[in-house]
Amino acid sequence: MENKELQYAEDFVLSTHRNVFLTGKAGTGKTTFLKSVLKKTHKNSVIVAPTGVAAINAGGVTIHSMFQLPTTAFIPTPDYVNPSLVTNTTELAKTQKLRTDKRKVMQELELLVIDEISMVRADLLDAIDMTLRRVRRSPNPFGGVQVVAIGDLFQLSPVVKEDTWNILGHFYKSPFFFSAHAWQKSNPIAIELKNVYRQSDQTFVDLLNRVRNGVKSDEDLEVLNQQYVENIEDDVITLTTHNRKADRINQDQLAKLKTAPITLQAKISGRFYESSYPVPEKFQLKIGAQIMFIRNHPEGLYFNGRIGKLVDKVDEFLKVEFNDGSNSIIVEREEWKNTTFKVDEKTKEILQEDIGSFLQYPVRLAWAVTVHKSQGLTFDKLQLDLENSFAAGQLYVALSRCRSLEGLKLLSKIRPDNIIVDKRILDYHHSINEEYNFEEDLKVAKEKYQKHLLKASFNFHKYLDYIKSWQSFVVEKQDDYAMEILTFIKGIKTVFQNTVKTGEKFQWQLESLFEENSKAIIKDRVDKAIRYFSDEINAKVLLPIESHIEEYRVKKGTRKYLNQTRTFGDECWHLMEKIYNISYKGEKVFTGIKKYKPDNSSAIKKKYEKGDTYKQTLELFEQGKTIEEIACLRFLSKGTIESHMLKHLKNGAVDINKLMPNARYQKIRKFALKNPNKSVSELVHDIDISIDYIEARWVKATLQLEKESD
Repeated sequence: MENKELQYAEDFVLSTHRNVFLTGKAGTGKTTFLKSVLKKTHKNSVIVAPTGVAAINAGGVTIHSMFQLPTTAFIPTPDYVNPSLVTNTTELAKTQKLRTDKRKVMQELELLVIDEISMVRADLLDAIDMTLRRVRRSPNPFGGVQVVAIGDLFQLSPVVKEDTWNILGHFYKSPFFFSAHAWQKSNPIAIELKNVYRQSDQTFVDLLNRVRNGVKSDEDLEVLNQQYVENIEDDVITLTTHNRKADRINQDQLAKLKTAPITLQAKISGRFYESSYPVPEKFQLKIGAQIMFIRNHPEGLYFNGRIGKLVDKVDEFLKVEFNDGSNSIIVEREEWKNTTFKVDEKTKEILQEDIGSFLQYPVRLAWAVTVHKSQGLTFDKLQLDLENSFAAGQLYVALSRCRSLEGLKLLSKIRPDNIIVDKRILDYHHSINEEYNFEEDLKVAKEKYQKHLLKASFNFHKYLDYIKSWQSFVVEKQDDYAMEILTFIKGIKTVFQNTVKTGEKFQWQLESLFEENSKAIIKDRVDKAIRYFSDEINAKVLLPIESHIEEYRVKKGTRKYLNQTRTFGDECWHLMEKIYNISYKGEKVFTGIKKYKPDNSSAIKKKYEKGDTYKQTLELFEQGKTIEEIACLRFLSKGTIESHMLKHLKNGAVDINKLMPNARYQKIRKFALKNPNKSVSELVHDIDISIDYIEARWVKATLQLEKESD
């Protein structure tokens, strides 16, 4: 790291759980930091951005796609307000359609990076917070996920229409992200990068800084307006305020060329939404056209913002020359990938998955470009047409694209009213620049992070969600054995409900142990907790699931259900591994032998012969266990155990007098013998005492066995 602010930012992201706002002037290395820290972190991370293009450039997804948020504004209350303009908390929970894979990503998420935070409205951040808290079953801001927000508030601001702000203004002090309730509750830290790498002329840097802060200096205006020129230079890119202006300049200049049009067509595969296209799907160039590269070449042949001239096209290749005397280069189509995030079922790591690609030449016409699209670019020469500068921060963004004052030309003079800065941004910026002891705060945050990781290891809430999905599958898909299966799942759910409560109690105990500050005592108590929870999960969840799978493996129509059951079992095995691997302050806590390894569990995963489930029931019955006790021990329904007994009655393995009182048996037997042609249903309805269907079946099975023995 080249400066202390970057080092502090990296330490807070990598080694603490503190929310971070990383800001800085244009050219201070925010994007470089983002790429660097994501390569280094061990945390499960997701990158989001407010627009499709920003998301593609950052290697992430849009905020709305990730969290399935409505296009309307959000209010952090259940109060009813015009639903065509805003969504309240109740409606958000109702309308969000979060697939299982998205829920898993959110449950495993540890670090959420939001790029271009200056364009994110406060209500959008609160909608993210509510979503994460609900999915993760956590009351903490953002559901306990660390949030790193990156951007410069003095650049592009969030869009908020007047009718929308008339509503949001009742809930937020400003539309900017720092006014979000969740952000304010999360005790974030703000770090401003100070070193500017884009401009080396300190006089120009100081002037830009004053424009950024809204200082309307006559001296600065005079210096800038000395760069005013009346005529456009054809080989210098023009920055303007509106798309229509940029498009008109580009098309006018293109029309002046006498060469034939060349159509460049993109190749698109999979899912890649038009709003995320980095360049048009189809556009025209001509030999002699001024073009700008819009991304960096992996080997440095070109960079984002480099200006060149198209001199030839042969087959699928473009030849581009530069006016700085460097060699011409050959350019081919480049690939942009549309990605999503998913959880690796084995490692529980969050991985990026490519779901679409966009192949197109990484260039666009470059006689003109809008200020908005220039964000993040750097030019040696630039001419500005900002006569209609209308948005806060727009002038600063435009001026700061140029490396030097000498390379800057103005096509319209800058007026004091072009320097627009929102006072709320200035006030917030001043507040974050007060003297701050990063060193001491970092030390405390690192200690808290170690405690947070330890406590989080005993948070088992997400497994209740997994069980809910398991139950839902049975209700929606399974017919023949639904009631029996739901009884079994209910038993597993009860175990986990108790496990969740015990885990919560242990987290409170850890808080008390932290106060004692004895590492040895903490490790001893955690070691005992690991043994307790692993034994509980194995004995009351994993073993019963294995038996359950074997029982239903031989039944028709259960294949998809058993796949769901195995998936839940895999989640539980991962939990076992996770708690065995708990560490505190860099040291593994559990030093015993792992009793139940997924890859070495012959005692659990042995190959059962068909019918073994009946034998297990018979063995327990012969040990004196009642039907109710067997059902409880095996996590099966009472009806399933009773059906097992019917099978054993038919083959003579069980005496019916052990299943019901002899007097009751004799009465049912006598009635059945007098009415040999009655069905089970008729026996139940016609006999003068109340009996169950299974009792009637037991008796009829016994009579049939007697008949076969005669």
